[in-house]
Amino acid sequence: MPQAKGASLDKRHASFPPVLLIPLVLVLFLALCALVSGISKVEGDRYACVQDLDGKRIGIQIGTSFDEFSHTPLPNAELMYFNSYTDMAEALLRNKIDAFPGDEPAIRMIVAANRGLAVLEDPMDSFEFGVVFAKNKHGRQLQQEFNGWLADMRESGELERLKEKWVYYPEEEKTILDYRSLPATNGVLHMVTDATYPPMEYYRDGRVVGLDVEVAARFCEARGYGLEVDSVNFDAIVPAVQSGKADFSLSSLPITKERAESVYFSDAYYLCGTIMAVRKADLAEAADDEDEAPSFWEGLVESFTKTFVREDRWKLFGEGVVVTLIITVLSAILGTALGFVVFVLCRNGGPVAQGITGFCM
Repeated sequence: MPQAKGASLDKRHASFPPVLLIPLVLVLFLALCALVSGISKVEGDRYACVQDLDGKRIGIQIGTSFDEFSHTPLPNAELMYFNSYTDMAEALLRNKIDAFPGDEPAIRMIVAANRGLAVLEDPMDSFEFGVVFAKNKHGRQLQQEFNGWLADMRESGELERLKEKWVYYPEEEKTILDYRSLPATNGVLHMVTDATYPPMEYYRDGRVVGLDVEVAARFCEARGYGLEVDSVNFDAIVPAVQSGKADFSLSSLPITKERAESVYFSDAYYLCGTIMAVRKADLAEAADDEDEAPSFWEGLVESFTKTFVREDRWKLFGEGVVVTLIITVLSAILGTALGFVVFVLCRNGGPVAQGITGFCM
């Protein structure tokens, strides 16, 4: 017995003190952060033009035509598909892709919001945006109404003023009428868009705003329509209009012959160029500007701010936590009540309860 006791004491003294786990985990975490920070500072390829990205990983938003635009100058590129530009910007910052293309206004706003990104000043292509209508009688009528209104807006210069406001003005000056309260003397039109593409369409203060949204609101106001705006994934826009779930779409959609076979397009309301977003450290001219690149900790703070702070996104997280707690509490209450009922039935020798408990065991 004494020998067994001694062995037990030796084993207890030889065990690792749990209190030391906290500083050990902290040290390992800091070492990992330093490693990631060091890796991010390793100098890689430098890009001076689009052709320098040939053979690299290029992000493409699902449902767009940027894969076609990218194939000609970058035949050897590896195309990787994402749901939104937010996802691509995050992937670019995390070195999961090397660049992604987009419309110039949107790319410049994304770069302005992410200190670690930059614009590759080498335009790829240009194309025209059009409004999408269903290929039926109702869609043809709306197309003709919109084209007539658009011609008046272009002639008066108001269309150009709208573009300047949403592309160049500071955010506090980008005002928009309350399209949710438009008088619907001629009925209500349902519009779909992908609200992840500033300055064309994006969420602000709980509603969708942007150049495309104001164009739609101005048209509906002038023609006596009410307006409902819903955000969907980009690849769901054309199907929503085709199926009649939406009357039209304004969502920075390039006019192409392929799309024109299945929907009506309005006259072009916006001429736009395509440019690439890359990491700031990968630009050829970044060698003289490396001190402006954010540190690892600055990038961590910026990522936290974008994920939880901007646009009150912490409220969505809080709502999710509350819903999870409610489900957990209700599950515990219902589970306890059900268990108690089965227990009482088992004590009384109920065959049903016995069968349930036997199955569970």
